[in-house]
Order: sequence, then C-alpha cells, then structure tokens
Amino acid sequence: MENKFKKSEMWMTLFFFLTMLSLFLLIGAKKPQITEKTKAPFLLSGEMKKNVKGLENAFEYEMKNLSDKTICEYQLILSLFDYDGEPALQGDYVTLDVKEKIQAGNYSKNEIDLSPYLFENPEDVYLIDYFYASRVVFDDGTVFEDPFGRLQG
Repeated sequence: MENKFKKSEMWMTLFFFLTMLSLFLLIGAKKPQITEKTKAPFLLSGEMKKNVKGLENAFEYEMKNLSDKTICEYQLILSLFDYDGEPALQGDYVTLDVKEKIQAGNYSKNEIDLSPYLFENPEDVYLIDYFYASRVVFDDGTVFEDPFGRLQG
C-alpha cells in the first residue's frame, strides 16, 4: 500500500509539473509582437549637453519622420538622473508639447533648456533614463500613441 501511495504522489507531482509547464508556455507565447503596423513611425534620439547656443543645460534631440505623412505636433517624455543615480528633475519626468511640422522622410533637430526642471546643481553630469514620444499627430488627423514608449527602441 505504501508503494501505491508513492506512485500516486509521483504521478500527482508529474501532472502538476506538466500543467505548470503548459501554462508557462501558453502565457509566454502570448507576448505582443512588434510589427510594421505597431512600430513607431519615427526615430528619436537625444543627449544632454552643457552650454549649447546659450542654454546652460541643453537637451539636444533629433526626430526623423519615417512615415509618408507630415508630423504636425508631438509630445516628448524625458527623465534624467545624475551620475550617482539620483533623480535630477524636480518631478518624475518632463513632458514637452512640441508644435512643429516635419515632412515625410525629413528630420528636425532641436534644443531644449532643462534648467527650469533640474535640481540646483548644474555641474552634475546627467544621464537619460528614458526619452520617447508618447503622442504624435499627423496632418491627416491620425494619431500615433505610445504612452509608455514600449514601441520605440
């Protein structure tokens, strides 16, 4: 009887293991795939610079329009940390609304003064934690939204 109990326990353990493995594989297979339809219709890059065009703490960025439509406006999200990993901004992030036309296939290069958003230490080196466009509006009225920057990379 003890042998039957051990066999039963072994089968229960094997059944549990196979069930959990199946669930894990099913859930893992449901990850969203980034396709051409969901990929961001632009490229965005940027870096911190000191004393650029009279801006003490300049953030230079470039946005290239990869779509076949004209970009009319966009919203940028930016978060910075200092060299020690401490937040450099007075809030969690900066949101910038930019009204600017970027023709299909063209790019725009801009500078933003982040001094009003930074803590009091302009000598620090700032590291970009994240930088993305959360919303882009095109001339035909269509809107690309990526509130967490997951489709940009």
